[in-house]
Amino acid sequence: QNRMGSSIPARGFPALAWYRCDEPDVQKMKAAELCARAGKVKAWSKDVPGAFVVGDGRKAAEYKDCGDVMMVDWYPVPHRPLESAGEHVAMTVAAAGKKPVWAVLQAMNWKDYPQGTPKKPPVGRFPDMREIRFMTYHSILAGAKGIWYFAFTRPDGTTMDKIPEEWFAVTSVARELAAL
Repeated sequence: QNRMGSSIPARGFPALAWYRCDEPDVQKMKAAELCARAGKVKAWSKDVPGAFVVGDGRKAAEYKDCGDVMMVDWYPVPHRPLESAGEHVAMTVAAAGKKPVWAVLQAMNWKDYPQGTPKKPPVGRFPDMREIRFMTYHSILAGAKGIWYFAFTRPDGTTMDKIPEEWFAVTSVARELAAL
C-alpha cells in the first residue's frame, strides 16, 4: 500500500516503484536498451513508476528518458570528498528535469566489496553518523526527493541491525528526517 492507504496496482503487488536496472552507466548499457526494458515493464504495469540508479551523476543525462524516477548512488567514504555525494545528486537532478531523484547513500564499507586492484589490501570503512547526516542533508539540499541507504545486508549475510554502531548511525539520521 502507499502512504495514503490505497493499493498501487501492479498485478496485485503493491510497489513504490519497479527497479529496472542497477547502474546502467557502469554496466555500459546503452540508453536504448534501458528504455526498451522500461517500455516492457510499463506495458505490464502502467500505473507504477519505474526507477533505475546511475552510479555517476555525470552520466544521468544519457538515461533521463528511461524511467519515471532517477536514482543515483555515489559512495565517497573514504575515497572521495564527502560533498561529492550531494554534487552527484545535483547533476542527476539537473538531468532529470521534472522527474524526482532519489539519493542512494552510502551505508556500507568498501572493504566488503571487490576492489579495482585485488592484489592490494582492501580500502574502506563504514561512514560515521556525522558523515551519513552530511550526505543525507546535502543530498536533500541538492534536490533529492527521496533518500535510500545502501546496504542493509553485507555480502557475507550479516545485517546492519546486528552491528549496533552502524545501525545507530543510519537510524539516527532516518529518525531526524522523519521528525522533520
